[in-house]
Amino acid sequence: MSKNPATARTRRWASVKEAAAYLGCSTRTVENRIAAGWLPRYKNGHLVLVDLDDVDAMITRTAQRR
Repeated sequence: MSKNPATARTRRWASVKEAAAYLGCSTRTVENRIAAGWLPRYKNGHLVLVDLDDVDAMITRTAQRR
């Protein structure tokens, strides 16, 4: 990651529940995507987080396959 503040990316963290609401799907679907390796997850203690930029990238990759 770049140390230059002008090029540094701000992460948009979301819980699995928040990511599911963002996608309009169930939390189980988000968990399945994480388990399948389609969506990276980050742990902060017991809290599992996803970056919404990763969610957007997953959607784009999925749409391009169709």
